[in-house]
Amino acid sequence: MLFLAVTLGFFVENQREHYIEHQREKLYMRSMKEDLVKDTAMLKSVIQRTRSVMNHIDSALIILETGKPNSKSIADLYRINLSLLSNTSPAFIDRTTVQLRNAGAMRLIRNSETVDSIINYWSQLDNTKNISEQMEDYKSKARDLSYTIFDQRFYRNQQQPVFIAGSDLRLTELANRIAHIKNLNAHRYITALNHQVTIAINLIETINKNYK
Repeated sequence: MLFLAVTLGFFVENQREHYIEHQREKLYMRSMKEDLVKDTAMLKSVIQRTRSVMNHIDSALIILETGKPNSKSIADLYRINLSLLSNTSPAFIDRTTVQLRNAGAMRLIRNSETVDSIINYWSQLDNTKNISEQMEDYKSKARDLSYTIFDQRFYRNQQQPVFIAGSDLRLTELANRIAHIKNLNAHRYITALNHQVTIAINLIETINKNYK
């Protein structure tokens, strides 16, 4: 009888721990889904901002590649320069990811399909962040170059703007740098962002299916 009582007590405690862990698992998945919904909205906004930057680059390149700028095109470049190298880095919600990745909570996720989907999302997330960091490094160098071309005083008054003296070669370098940024945006960054959105949506659907 004592043996049965001890065994039964162990079984009940074990079941209670499983129940508690399952409740934690569901809480993590609910939190993960909330983060993914916010990430998806953020990524779509980043895609729009990136396309806007690409449009500004196109406008700048048209001016820079058509010969020596005149007073109107110089004024246009000053205006375009304000948004030419805007920040387009994604800001992911890592509230749940940090706990799952670093606090050992991933062991609580028992559904293999969900685990695979989460790992796939994280893998793409790392890739997207790497491309974004590379992009911001290129932008930083182009921005530093722009400080030797555009005189900030003309943003504060109504005078006709002019370039800083000796800017001809630097304008060519700026054109080369922003053209490179445009290509990186078009061929890698936009693709990575769109893929991240697709994987996020798929993960949301997987969580909905496996954690009703």
